[in-house]
Amino acid sequence: IILWFDLFSNNQHAAPDLDFHWWCNTFQSAIKQFGHTVMILSPWDDPIPLTRAWCLFELYSTVITNSKFTIAMTVEEENKFQEAIINDYNVYNKMLGQIDVEKSKSFKPEDEKRIHEVVRQTVGFNQLNSLVFEKLREWVIQSSVDSINNSISSNSNDSQVNDEDNI
Repeated sequence: IILWFDLFSNNQHAAPDLDFHWWCNTFQSAIKQFGHTVMILSPWDDPIPLTRAWCLFELYSTVITNSKFTIAMTVEEENKFQEAIINDYNVYNKMLGQIDVEKSKSFKPEDEKRIHEVVRQTVGFNQLNSLVFEKLREWVIQSSVDSINNSISSNSNDSQVNDEDNI
């Protein structure tokens, strides 16, 4: 397992002096080398990473480097998500409807402008929004399948226990 936290991996004293292109190349090269990124959705229904320019740039870099993308949540958020989907599937669509890469923010306003410019010059905001939607759609499908399989497995194990009790 490779974990890369830029906060720990980069000299934070020198970081402010590094130009935007260095950061772009560093992120894309690292993601390509690792071949996998994980985005932590919290809270699931209004995920902070989907409002942050650098997080969305990392997702873009994941797509263009053909790297694997995984979503992670706390058990509590996963349970809230599953319950919400069961009760009203439209809550997921509402969450997706809030995603707009063009409205994403960055701590440094100049980074935000530069990231937005990279998006404009490459895929465009609509296409990047579509890429984000697609990655989230894939995750929702897989998460739902996993939840159903876990439920079936749990029910099967409960059934076996009940059968053994009857013997």
